[in-house]
Amino acid sequence: MTILRRYQDDAVSGVRSEFAAGHKAVLLQVPTGGGKTIIATHVAATALSRRRIVYFIVHRKELIDQTSATFRQAGLPHSFIA
Repeated sequence: MTILRRYQDDAVSGVRSEFAAGHKAVLLQVPTGGGKTIIATHVAATALSRRRIVYFIVHRKELIDQTSATFRQAGLPHSFIA
């Protein structure tokens, strides 16, 4: 599993708390360089460990390549639909 920095872990915990409080739509905003792909890798790995299906949607080929490399580095199985 991916090891998060403290601010990243706090962000994930905050999102989970909002969902637990019953909120249906929660937005996590992280600035450029803040580790959005790393956070997504952590969340995806956690979901997959619970036998959940994960969809990670991006709008640019560069982001597909970046995300795939990060998922591969973390050992997460994945594929593409383009």
